[in-house]
Amino acid sequence: FVDSTKQEQSIMYQLEAYLESVLKSAFPKEYHELLEIYKGLIGIQEQSLSKIIGSRVALFLFQDAKTRQSILPEILQSLEVSWSSIRNVIGNKRAGGKLSLEDFDSYSWDSLDNITEKQYKL
Repeated sequence: FVDSTKQEQSIMYQLEAYLESVLKSAFPKEYHELLEIYKGLIGIQEQSLSKIIGSRVALFLFQDAKTRQSILPEILQSLEVSWSSIRNVIGNKRAGGKLSLEDFDSYSWDSLDNITEKQYKL
């Protein structure tokens, strides 16, 4: 339980509505899949998320537009604890998908210092 005021709750609902509209606009084909993945992420502990979010954001931003569109669902799925656990136990090929744990190794918040304006705008 997180104690919050009515104003804080209304801000969060606004942010959620905005996120949904951005997803629908930016990724119309993947929208429903992304929305379902997003709903599955609700409740993830901040501590778990803070350890891996930088590598996910950086990997996404370093890709071209077409690649971003194709890997976003899996990047979001990789935020779930079970995603990496499954890959550790049965291996990436059997788990399916385009990404492996190693794909995130060379990315972090710090790697964003090296991103070019051209890459960022894609």
